[in-house]
Amino acid sequence: MKPIRVLFLTGSLNLGGTERNILHLATRLNPERFRVEVWSDYEGEPVQAQLRARGIQCRALKPGHSLGRPLLTRLFRHNLPYQWRLFRLLRANRESVVHAFGFPMAYYAVLIGRLAGCRRIVFAVQDWDVWKRSGVYAALDRVCSRLAERVVADGQGARRLAARRQGMSPDRLMTIYDGVDSEELKPNRSPAETRRDLGLAPDAVTVGMIARLDLAKKGQDIFLSAIPAIRAKAPGTQFIIVGDGPDRARIEALIESLPAGARPVMAGRRTNLADVLAALDILVIPSRWESVPKILLEAMWLARAAVAARVGDIPEILDETCGALVPPNDPGALADAVGRLAGDEDLRLRIGRAAHERVRALGLTLDDSVRAYEKLYEEL
Repeated sequence: MKPIRVLFLTGSLNLGGTERNILHLATRLNPERFRVEVWSDYEGEPVQAQLRARGIQCRALKPGHSLGRPLLTRLFRHNLPYQWRLFRLLRANRESVVHAFGFPMAYYAVLIGRLAGCRRIVFAVQDWDVWKRSGVYAALDRVCSRLAERVVADGQGARRLAARRQGMSPDRLMTIYDGVDSEELKPNRSPAETRRDLGLAPDAVTVGMIARLDLAKKGQDIFLSAIPAIRAKAPGTQFIIVGDGPDRARIEALIESLPAGARPVMAGRRTNLADVLAALDILVIPSRWESVPKILLEAMWLARAAVAARVGDIPEILDETCGALVPPNDPGALADAVGRLAGDEDLRLRIGRAAHERVRALGLTLDDSVRAYEKLYEEL
């Protein structure tokens, strides 16, 4: 039987949860049943290189970045030619399953794709940024959800929010979790070796964040505000922030305001994620909004203790039997929870084991996700 052609469309192939989900899904679909191609905006991004190294064909849709250029230049020399090229490419591939990720690619895939004659269109709902509460985006979401064949949310809370707040068509919405890749999450080095490489003490309790450097969403400022109280409760604890993003300079300035012994290591972007996660004793997720952070599932799979804000779909996955939930925007509560775990190794080990079993019991592995997507694409 002829393989089903699947096109993944995304704006970015930088390192991040969505991009890594594209990598995992594109490379794990059964190649005898599916032929995958990934289209993104720009050439030269790291996940694009990883996809090509694994035999996945990739296409860049834009010749270069246009941010900061005059409005008319952006419109007539970049945006309109880009949209026209996307239309022509979709027209030539209109019998394919088109799966779009992220803003604004989801809107482009649905609106331009339908004009191009594409009928098998799916787009992903992975979390809802605060700016999407406006009437314009709610109207776009309502329209796009009715023009697409399916809208895939990565958590039940995201699915409910898409229907309730954005007015998306409930009969087009479904939930498929972004499962963890157990093969990728096999550390290659000991925690002590990784800590030394990161500039940390090899045997101290290590607490860290792994997230895009985005204060408004990810809440690194909340974590930094909690660190002095954590150090008072658990002396000797060390801290690290892993990731990159637009707020790096602001976060570095906040770190400089902390006492010298309480300043976390800024490790930047890291590709050896399994090693870094295994080097943490406690993962902190103080986000102001989320759906299901993939890094949380991966930490749980590796039996790491996690402390997370009670936002979005996090309480679907994490509870007090396998981690700690704290109110959002509350450095004091975060410090209490982290301090308690930092001072009790037996408790960390116990809830880490429970976290691993929770991921397994809920069917949150990559194999589970891939089977669900294969079934969806075949139905379309």
